[in-house]
Amino acid sequence: MKRLMLICMLLVCARANACLSIDVTTTDLIFGIYNPLENTPLQSSFDVTVDCVTDGVVPALTTVFSLGLVANSEVSQGYRILSSGTDQLQYTVSRNYGAGPEWGALSSGRVFSGRFAAILLPQAQVFRGYASIAPRQNVRVGTYTDTLVLEVAF
Repeated sequence: MKRLMLICMLLVCARANACLSIDVTTTDLIFGIYNPLENTPLQSSFDVTVDCVTDGVVPALTTVFSLGLVANSEVSQGYRILSSGTDQLQYTVSRNYGAGPEWGALSSGRVFSGRFAAILLPQAQVFRGYASIAPRQNVRVGTYTDTLVLEVAF
């Protein structure tokens, strides 16, 4: 009787991963003032925090996750687009400062990845994204914006 009860408890507690959901928060990506006469790119960075939400029950497994950037309609020839009305500035977002592969969609493989262990302690993980506006783009004065959309698979 005790053996049967233990087996039933194990079946109820086991689930596919350690997290019920994953919370994602970010800091703003702010470039500052762009000078179209500069010969060097204007660079900035932002942080993405990923946190595992549990229900307080010791989970059975760890959770592996990937964090990608959705390639929206404002991507052109490998560049993302900052817009001010009809004016546009090209920029890139990468996982490494100054160079390296562009941070891409989940299907691209150019993503951040991490793992949450099967414990009940806080496990927030912070990833830094780097952005760069290409130099010498002839644009008007204005406020240029874009929206980055993140996707998480776990």
